[in-house]
Amino acid sequence: MKNKKLSISFFSIIISINLLFSACSTTKVNETSKQNNKNVEQEQKVEKTIKKEKPKEIPTMKESLEKLCSDEFKGRLVGSEGNIKAEKYISNIFKDIRLEPLFKDSYYQKYTQKVRDFENNNPDKIKEIASNNVVGVIKGKDSSKTVVLSAHFDHLGIEDNKIIKGALDNASGTVLLMDIAKKLKEKSINSPFKMDIIIAAFNGEERGLKGSKAFVEKVKPMYKNLYNINIDCVGGKESGNITFYGDSKVSKDLSNALTETFKKSNVKLAIGEQRLLGSDNKSFEEAGFANVFIRQENITQFIHRPEDTPDKIDYDKLKDLSKVLCDFILQNDAVIFNK
Repeated sequence: MKNKKLSISFFSIIISINLLFSACSTTKVNETSKQNNKNVEQEQKVEKTIKKEKPKEIPTMKESLEKLCSDEFKGRLVGSEGNIKAEKYISNIFKDIRLEPLFKDSYYQKYTQKVRDFENNNPDKIKEIASNNVVGVIKGKDSSKTVVLSAHFDHLGIEDNKIIKGALDNASGTVLLMDIAKKLKEKSINSPFKMDIIIAAFNGEERGLKGSKAFVEKVKPMYKNLYNINIDCVGGKESGNITFYGDSKVSKDLSNALTETFKKSNVKLAIGEQRLLGSDNKSFEEAGFANVFIRQENITQFIHRPEDTPDKIDYDKLKDLSKVLCDFILQNDAVIFNK
């Protein structure tokens, strides 16, 4: 009987020990589970914070235009000290907007071109220089398709001891490009685009479209489908209505779609056609990509002259144009215009 009691007592101890370890184990599992859940919640909170985080404050279009046209930038002649400062200024704004670099880890796309030595008042001398386009991208879900929004930032530099500041041509297009980039980047944070949106500030337009030609050659193998909207000479107080060209066979669908968006806006389009020597869109046209060149009427009396200064710019016109072009991109996300 005594042995039986001992046996029962020993068995009870074993059960108690097992229950104790089981309880400890369950407690540890519960604690681990709670910690894991807490970690997941923290990660989700961080992700939500990142998604909601807005780009840094960037200068207004007026502030940026006045900066690009300041004496510090000396007319932004390609290859000059002022042009290099413009590259850096635009690159820093792209960084603050949080665009991704399209090429490796830099916003700069290097290329070389031959220019006359206007900066040293020796135009008979030809020299080869290294320059940069400034290029960023808003990545979409399908990186085989893209729209390239572009504007050139270079100008003529100094002529007859006067800085040709190039407010209308084309600081206006450059600051408009940056404003559009900021708005589209903000849209993409909570709702990614279906295709890539490339933001390209081209150099060398005034010296043979060299920057855009170098860009097209490099970007061609990267995308199956691509089209271009190029902005050059917009926002002039005393200039006419907006007009754009894209009437080649490859660009007709793009031109028609853009016309429809403009018709729904309060931005007036010019009636009839006014031809002007092309801008950087020609580099896309020559490569067979759909393209349009957006500008204002009646600009020839202002451009390439010392009178092309910031006080000639109407920023309300630029704001209206920014809205129209953003609307077009949003309405035509993933639409392909090349035939």
